[in-house]
Amino acid sequence: MKLAKTLKVLRQVPSVSDMMHQPDDALLVSNVELVLTVLKAEIARLTDDELEPRFLLALSKLYFSIGDEDRSLAMFRKAAKFVDQNRGYYSDIGFASVHLCRGSASEEFRSGIESAVQELLSVAPFREDLRRSLGEQ
Repeated sequence: MKLAKTLKVLRQVPSVSDMMHQPDDALLVSNVELVLTVLKAEIARLTDDELEPRFLLALSKLYFSIGDEDRSLAMFRKAAKFVDQNRGYYSDIGFASVHLCRGSASEEFRSGIESAVQELLSVAPFREDLRRSLGEQ
């Protein structure tokens, strides 16, 4: 599922359709509760393999930003299970894990993130990119 599809779905929501004249899609996604409601409905209809790993990572950050560490961790774990052939993905997941761990006071949350990263490190084709983004040498 891509952002373009999310925007298309958002435009179909009655309270959003009034904003159709807005030239900037950022205005459509500025209402986090509305976006999450639409995303939850869309995600419920999809299987995990239909969601792009970077989309899952973005959801993890979004849930974290609204204080839902359980869902944030669940989305991060799903994202970390993907073995992507794109080098940039490993940098993204490494930077996200550092951001999430630094921002949380929960030892359980940090441990869950670190565990998912360690599992990914054991199978990732671009381990050096992931290690670099984690601040490791």
